[in-house]
Formats: sequence, structure tokens, C-alpha cells
Amino acid sequence: GMEDGMEDHIQGPDMEQDVDYESFEDEDVEAGEEGLLELKSLSHFARLDTMVTVVDALNIYDVLASLETLAEKNIAGMTGNDEETDDRSIAQLMLDQIEFANVILLSKVHLMKDASAVEEIRALLQKLNPYAKIIVPSEAHFADVPLSDLINTHLFDMEKAESSAGWMQELAKAADGGHTPETEEYD
Repeated sequence: GMEDGMEDHIQGPDMEQDVDYESFEDEDVEAGEEGLLELKSLSHFARLDTMVTVVDALNIYDVLASLETLAEKNIAGMTGNDEETDDRSIAQLMLDQIEFANVILLSKVHLMKDASAVEEIRALLQKLNPYAKIIVPSEAHFADVPLSDLINTHLFDMEKAESSAGWMQELAKAADGGHTPETEEYD
């Protein structure tokens, strides 16, 4: 699977030279139970440093309401296996990524006209993940974000990730045989 490809990459000929940092995008690492197991496996070969989630400030309003509702349902343990709309799947994936992040980087902030809307988004993200560092750049292309905010932060903690509520629910659902693999769930 994907995990084998990433392990091969980390251990393979590409890595024979000294490499200080390697980044993987969300297409490379799944959210949910599969992603956690994959990360745990990768941690045998490299130190996992920071989980960064980029949130589009311009388009988050499209899923804001469903994100908050979904977060409340997840906390109450009310999300089941019933088929809901595609919007729920996209919102759930985004929520998984926000809840799991060590750093949440808000993009396209420089295009937003309303500073109070940016603050509202920042506050919601902090509510959804009280432990994450929220970065709100003011310049395009993250020009004012120091690399040290994203790399070599030592913020990722596997034990904390394994014990976070969302992941516990995923693992419990999987144990009950009720989890739909993300590869099917988000297609």
C-alpha cells in the first residue's frame, strides 16, 4: 500500500544522501485509523515532527456550519455508519485533519477584506483544536511565516495522537467492524 511506498522512499536509494527533512502531503498520508497506523509505522524510520493542516480562509465558510455540527456530533459519539451527503464526507475529512494538526496554517488571508471574519475563523479553528498552533499570515504565499513555525517544531506526539478522542472513536469503530476505509469513504 501507500505505507510501503513511503517506507521504501525513506529507506531507499533516494535517501542515501543525508536528508534533514522530508515532507508528505495529505495525498501521501491518510486521515483516520489507517493514517495513524501508517504514521506509527513510519516513525520507526524517521522522527515525525509536525502535522500541518492548511485551511483555505476564502472557502472555509462553505463547510463552517457543517464542521461545527460535525464536531459536536463526533464528541457526542453520534456519527454512525448511515449514508449521508458527500458534503458530510468532505467536512469529516477536513475536521479529521484540523483535529489532528499540530499547526493550522490559514491560507489566502491576504485576500480577505473583513478582519473580523479572519478572527472568527481563527477562533473556530482554535475551538476545534485547542492544542494546535494557529498561524494567520498577512502576506501572500506565506512570505511572513518563519520556516521554524513549520519545521523542526517537535510538536508531533504519537502517544497524544493515539489517545485523542477522534482517533479513539475511529479505532473503536474499526474494532466493531463499522469503519469504512477512507479510500472508499471519500471517493
